Amino acid sequence: FIDLLFRNQPKWDPEYGVTDVRGGLIQLARVYGMTVEKVDQCISDKSEQDRINQVAQDGETKYNIQGVPTFIINGTEVQAEDATWPSLKAKFDSLLSKH
Repeated sequence: FIDLLFRNQPKWDPEYGVTDVRGGLIQLARVYGMTVEKVDQCISDKSEQDRINQVAQDGETKYNIQGVPTFIINGTEVQAEDATWPSLKAKFDSLLSKH
């Protein structure tokens, strides 16, 4: 579902001029079988919003992350152009082989 959200950001993100964010999210969520009630439950979950915002703030503060996709692997930022699956897999495999 997250991949669907990112690929369809212009359909729900106010930064793209969308005025009915809830409607856009409901439309996408229905593709995955979510009910309107479940979408509303997710949207109104203040503790989850706070958790997500804290993760974003921590990333911005600690690593100067300004947008997505940004990957930090073992404390090192991986540039978006280097964030292909083969490149990421090689980095993960290298780290895992050391443990």
